[in-house]
Amino acid sequence: MNSRRTLDLDRVLDAFLAEGPGQAPDRVLFGALDEVATMPQRRPLLGAWRRRMTPTLRLALAAALLIAALGAGAIYIGNQAPPPLPSPTPTAGPVGSPSAATTEEPAVTPGPTPVPTPAVSVATLVNSAMSRVDSAITAARSPVGFTVDDQSQLLRLADSVRELVDLGDVAGAVTAWQALSTTVDELGAKLQDEPRIRLQGAVAVAGRMLEATELVSGPLEARTYFATGFTPVVVVTFAEGWSRVIQDREVVAFEKGNVTLAFDHTAAAVGADDAAKAVGLQAAADLEGGAVAVTLGRFAGFSGVSSGAATLWFTDSSQAYDSAPGSAIHVWVVDVGGRPLTIHLDGPPAEIEAQLAEVEAMLATLESS
Repeated sequence: MNSRRTLDLDRVLDAFLAEGPGQAPDRVLFGALDEVATMPQRRPLLGAWRRRMTPTLRLALAAALLIAALGAGAIYIGNQAPPPLPSPTPTAGPVGSPSAATTEEPAVTPGPTPVPTPAVSVATLVNSAMSRVDSAITAARSPVGFTVDDQSQLLRLADSVRELVDLGDVAGAVTAWQALSTTVDELGAKLQDEPRIRLQGAVAVAGRMLEATELVSGPLEARTYFATGFTPVVVVTFAEGWSRVIQDREVVAFEKGNVTLAFDHTAAAVGADDAAKAVGLQAAADLEGGAVAVTLGRFAGFSGVSSGAATLWFTDSSQAYDSAPGSAIHVWVVDVGGRPLTIHLDGPPAEIEAQLAEVEAMLATLESS
């Protein structure tokens, strides 16, 4: 029974697959065209077509679609231009060197350079002194003092001194200062004693500053010197025979014979007890005769006397200076522009006594910028 069905199926398939005539008769073709032209058309539904597919054909179609999709994707990807590579970020070379290699490491920017402390100069000292001259001229103008014309004349002469020293023409500034000094003496007759002495003193200090010179190591001539590096600025007119032996940030020391004169930073403040502590004592009462109020030039403070061995001052490298046993010691502590300045004088008692008047005259010329 099964074999019969198989034979019938084979015959049906052979008939269905048999090659038909190559061309239909004309009447059949024309009839079919007439019928198609008048028959309503309907688009076949894809879903219905799929429902008629056998499982085998469905798998074959799925495989074909997959292969086609892969092929289309490969073609699409192959036709796309490759994405541009990211451009390297250019490294700025040195200014003025556009051809510098971009692989160079960037230069290290140096930190701010410390501003050096300006060196003391004659111009610094003169300008400071001339500002006090201006103040003295202005203070001398009064109903019984300088007139407006007197004041204007003196201020013009003072300005001339400043301008010439700022230009480096010290010789010309000295000539201008001489004219100022002569005019002050002539007009000084109009002033009372106090304003006249103040003005003449300020002009005299300005003249000494014009002649000041920087300290050098070794013997000193009899003239005005100023120290650099040590603060506050020390300006002193020395007598002949002294030698500068040390100059650093902590001390400026001089010698004459066996006597030592030093400007240092020992005292922490300006007071009677500070003068005692500067020679190794505890209080002003320990000084011989106690502490005495003094004025050195225009600077006020205290002085005292002691004797024996004591550590008086230190150098910048922390080397201590000790007075010798049996030495006579004099000390001054004065306020210079808000800073304590300590002055030590020590040596054999006989030599100190012989030179004390000379030293006190030198210290009376103490000036600072």
